[in-house]
Amino acid sequence: MHPFHLAFPVDNLKDARAFYGGLLGCPEGRSSDEWIDFNLFGHQIVAHLAHGEAQNDVHSDVDGKKVPVRHFGIVLSMSEWEAMADKLKKAGTQFVIEPYIRFKGEVGEQATMFFLDPSGNAIEFKAMAHPDRLFAVMSKTYFGLEIPFLDFLGVEPEFAENGHSRIRLHLRPELLNSFHVAHGGVVMSILDFAMAAAARSSHEHILGVITIDMTTNFLRPSKGILIAEGKVLKAGSTVNYCEGSIFNEAGQ
Repeated sequence: MHPFHLAFPVDNLKDARAFYGGLLGCPEGRSSDEWIDFNLFGHQIVAHLAHGEAQNDVHSDVDGKKVPVRHFGIVLSMSEWEAMADKLKKAGTQFVIEPYIRFKGEVGEQATMFFLDPSGNAIEFKAMAHPDRLFAVMSKTYFGLEIPFLDFLGVEPEFAENGHSRIRLHLRPELLNSFHVAHGGVVMSILDFAMAAAARSSHEHILGVITIDMTTNFLRPSKGILIAEGKVLKAGSTVNYCEGSIFNEAGQ
């Protein structure tokens, strides 16, 4: 590991020493009347006395929450993160974002929390559900599942809840047949997934579903944008009976 170096402004060195050295448990290194070195899990952070420079008035939307754009922190193991979250809660820390798990079911699933130091610097402590995925590219998921075939088709998931699902597909030239309309295999594929998503959404702790029988009736050629809906007609303990339909944006 190559330790990083980060310098940041604080309004009061005494408060910074109590927060970083006391609450967060960062060993103190060199210091002067103007700055203090701290060891943040093997990395060098330096609090410099600079009144009024720590500002956090710009935010960005991440996973539906307002994240301070200017922030720093550390990636911990999950056990370290849980211990730190518990410690901060017991100390009465006012969180900007309460400890929680974000990007659930995705390649970047992680535990995170945001809080401020006494000067207003935003800090994030996080832990990856799978540490080896820290730099993994966020791929699209389909109601919590990674399905490469649907990536290829270009399926856009809309919702899957309470036994009802809806997905969308913009037909590209490579998805058409010799009549320049949607290939039947494409139509059946998105119908299959829409019904499977509906079935999965009707059970709280379902692991997965497979299709054991499927009958499809083609009523008219499909062009443009296709919208597929799946519905559970009857949910059983091992078998779900579903129906699916495909229509265009005009509902035809």
